[in-house]
Amino acid sequence: MRDSKSLAMGAEFGMPFHPHWKILIWPFAKAGLLLAAVLALLVLTGFGHGYLVLPLLLGAVAVAGLARWVLYPVLEWRATSWKVTHTRLRVRWGVVTREEVDLTMSRLIDVSLKTTPLDGLFGTGTLILEFPGRRGEVRMRGVPFARDWNILLNEILDGKKKAATP
Repeated sequence: MRDSKSLAMGAEFGMPFHPHWKILIWPFAKAGLLLAAVLALLVLTGFGHGYLVLPLLLGAVAVAGLARWVLYPVLEWRATSWKVTHTRLRVRWGVVTREEVDLTMSRLIDVSLKTTPLDGLFGTGTLILEFPGRRGEVRMRGVPFARDWNILLNEILDGKKKAATP
């Protein structure tokens, strides 16, 4: 499906993509620890022996913690997207306040890739794109198939450099 409203006239369609789901591992681990702590406190304080305030308080803390440590990161992950065409890079992020940056590939100066051992396991990485001006550097964390994207963007960059030299 072509998103004709969001692309400039004559630009190729680019498939939008999101960060890899591995970014959500740590938030869900925090949620597991929070629930284990709440259950341990309920067991240790004698849940069900006439004390209604403590379970309600712990439940409220658990719900607030889950919202902060799980729900918000999931929404943030889902709201972050990148769209790459041969002429543009569009980055969108933000849950409450949506932000969008539209960068032209002709201004791209450098592309680099940073991977950790966990990134290598999942085939992801952080792409670092350098542009002149106020934005300077765009870091795209958790990019799926990061090595392939790095190769593609460097080919675009090399083609631009070859076209510029006489």
